[in-house]
Amino acid sequence: MAASKFTRNKDYSDDANNNAGGRDTIDPAGLDGEFDEVLAVTDDHADKLDLLLRDDLLMVAGFLQGHEFSTSAVQALAALMSSLTGVAWLGSWVTATDYAVGALVEESGNTYICVTAHTSGTFATDLAASKWEIVAQKGAGASFPGGGTSNDVLYYNGAGEAWGKITALMAPLHALIANPTFTGVVGMPDVNIAGRLNFSIDTVTFVAAGNAFDFDTEFMKTIDVSADYTGACSAANVTQGDVLEVHMTNTKGTDAALLWDSNWTWMGYAPDTLPAGKKAVLSLRAPTGSAATDIIAMWSVEP
Repeated sequence: MAASKFTRNKDYSDDANNNAGGRDTIDPAGLDGEFDEVLAVTDDHADKLDLLLRDDLLMVAGFLQGHEFSTSAVQALAALMSSLTGVAWLGSWVTATDYAVGALVEESGNTYICVTAHTSGTFATDLAASKWEIVAQKGAGASFPGGGTSNDVLYYNGAGEAWGKITALMAPLHALIANPTFTGVVGMPDVNIAGRLNFSIDTVTFVAAGNAFDFDTEFMKTIDVSADYTGACSAANVTQGDVLEVHMTNTKGTDAALLWDSNWTWMGYAPDTLPAGKKAVLSLRAPTGSAATDIIAMWSVEP
C-alpha cells in the first residue's frame, strides 16, 4: 500500500492579495483542515516506518524479498557465492548434470570431488580433463561366489571359495561340530545353554581291591558293588577345582563292606557299608588342590 501524500487545499497568499480592504484575512476552518491533513500523512508515514525498522534503526529481519534486489545486486551476490568452495554429497555420478566445485559423487565404487565446475558428459573424459579428483578408492575386497542357499556356509574347497552344507565332506569342521573334543582346561564364562546339557557316564567294573576314581575320564561314574571291598578306593588325576560324582548300587544281595582313602576329608561320615539293594551317591571335590588330602567327600544313601 502506497504511503499517503500531503495535498494542499488552500493558498493563503492568494487570499491576502485578493482582499479588497488591503488587509490579511484568516480562514480558521481551512487552516485547521490543512494541519489535520499534515498530521494524518505524517502519522501514516511513521506507522509504515515502524513496520520497516527495529528499535535500533536496523531493517526488520525477513522483510526484503528476492524481487526487491536490483539486477546488479543479484549479479554481485552470484559472483560472491561462486567464489566460495563448499563440499556437498550428491550420490552417484550422472551425465548431463551441472556440477559445481566441491561436489562429491560416487562412480564405480570410488568417491570423487569436483575441482572444476562443468556440465558432465562422459565420466572418463571429464576425469582425464582434470575436472574430478579421487577422494576415496574402493578396496579390492573379497570375491564371493554366488549360488548359496539356506543354511549354506562359505568355505574353501581346495581350489577356491564355495557354498555348501556342513556335511561329512568337510571332515575337520563336521567332526568338530558333530563330536567336539577338547583337551586341557576349557573355560566357559557366562555360558547360556538352551535345552539339555548331556554328559557321558563312565560305567566302571567293580574291583574288590579298590576302585581308582579317575577325574580325567568322566564327570559321572556308575559302579555295581557286587562284593566287599578288600582295598581302599582312591582318586587319580585330580586337578584343583575338579568335581566327580559316583553312583553306586549294591548288587551283592547282602550288605557290602566299603573302604576309602584315609586322606580324604568327609563332610558328615565315612560309610563302611552299602546296605543290600540300596543306591548311594559319592561326591568328590578338590576345591583347594590336587593332593589326596585336598579331596572332600560327601555320601548320601537312599533310606
